Amino acid sequence: MNAFQNNEINVGIDTGQAQLDFNIRPTGESFSIPNTAEQALITAKRLAGLKPTRVLIEATGRLENNFVQAARKVGLPLVVCNPSQVRDFAKSTGRVAKTDKLDAQDIAHFGEALKPRLTILKSARLQQISDLIAVRTQCLDMSTMQKNRLTRMPKAVQSPIKRILKSIQDEVKKIDQKLDTLISKCPEWSAKRDLLMSAKGVGRVLTFTLLSELPELGQLNRKQIAALVGVAPDRTPINRATLNVGFPYNQTLRRSQYEAQALYRRTDHFDSQGSRGRYISARPCQATRDCREHDLPLEVQVWWHGSLRSEAVTRA
Repeated sequence: MNAFQNNEINVGIDTGQAQLDFNIRPTGESFSIPNTAEQALITAKRLAGLKPTRVLIEATGRLENNFVQAARKVGLPLVVCNPSQVRDFAKSTGRVAKTDKLDAQDIAHFGEALKPRLTILKSARLQQISDLIAVRTQCLDMSTMQKNRLTRMPKAVQSPIKRILKSIQDEVKKIDQKLDTLISKCPEWSAKRDLLMSAKGVGRVLTFTLLSELPELGQLNRKQIAALVGVAPDRTPINRATLNVGFPYNQTLRRSQYEAQALYRRTDHFDSQGSRGRYISARPCQATRDCREHDLPLEVQVWWHGSLRSEAVTRA
């Protein structure tokens, strides 16, 4: 009854590899379509006629991309949801059973009850940049696996491994060239790239990783971005669910923090008089202030701050 009184229409979409399951709340209408770009566009135009308050779809390993791109073209008010949050919500209502149809109902109910903010969708060019960065990350992971095999396998079988490794490295170079071209054409990403690479020791790998895994750079203040990554000095947690900007950090982002630590270790300023170890343990906040005095980019200051605190805890 409240949903009718509020005149809200929430559409829940459960994502699968073969099909998408829809539930429209409060009417209760349910239907399914093949998960293809053509069917997604047709359905998006149909939903636009209903003038929904929000259309909610789970992020499921990029399987949602067909409908997300269709929603962007049509202009639907889209919310890309965290599947674990939706599942926790369903459990809180007493729902134990789990099917595609029930999941779509839970997603629509989640939108009606919690009213999440709309997701800001990327433009086609930004989406292409993001996809290239994701592929680049996968290539680097495969390269690491091949390097590990190379050290463990006998010399008799190392030749094919070296050829595979060389092929992966060539592809990474091609992707880097495409990324440079695309990022240069996008003022938003180009400015972030130039800002990050203006700091000593910040190269292409760290820059591309931050652009891919931490798109909130430049949108949040110092404390918020540190809390989002998980290196905040205070006890107040913050996450992308609270900010409605995505999902918690992953291992790739954590590796970037370690790269920031390596960047710190290469800085002569902290190695003076052999006091770096004591400086880390006792004065992490002072170290961050010194970073600001040297006009380092704000985002790099945050990563240094988190790295300093992490090492201080380890030493303790």
